[in-house]
Parts: sequence; C-alpha cells; structure tokens
Amino acid sequence: MFSDDTYGTKQQDGSVSHPFQNVLAWVTIWRDQPCHVLGPPPIPTGSGTASAVVSPSSETGLRCDVMVFIDASNNKYLLATEG
Repeated sequence: MFSDDTYGTKQQDGSVSHPFQNVLAWVTIWRDQPCHVLGPPPIPTGSGTASAVVSPSSETGLRCDVMVFIDASNNKYLLATEG
C-alpha cells in the first residue's frame, strides 16, 4: 500500500486533500544510480558570483536508489523519488 502525506492539493477551505492514500501500487527500484544534484549551484573560487551550472552526480560521486510507484489498479504513474 502506498500513501504520501507530503503531496496534496489545497482546497478552498484551506484544508489539503492528499490523493495518494492507501493505494495498492507496484514499486520498481533501481539501486546505486547517479543522484540528481539539487540545491543552489556552487560558487566558483574567486569569482564572487554563483555559477549557473550544477555539478552532475558523475562528478560528485553521489549514488541513490530510484523508486517509481505505479497504481496497481490502473497502471498509471503515481510518482518517482530517489534517496
């Protein structure tokens, strides 16, 4: 069963509707994959300004497991994550 309390849609009354609750799902996992580097770009030494290029994971050596969740009742994509 797949549930995700972090994703949702804000309703007019201010409450949040979480569509992915107790969904029977397939999970495909790819282990030891290059991570996507997120966050602010590095600041080049001596330049004083931020670089527009973020180092790819192949340069950082970071490795992650990538997981893709598919709704088992209709084979529709739910979400993907890595960590």
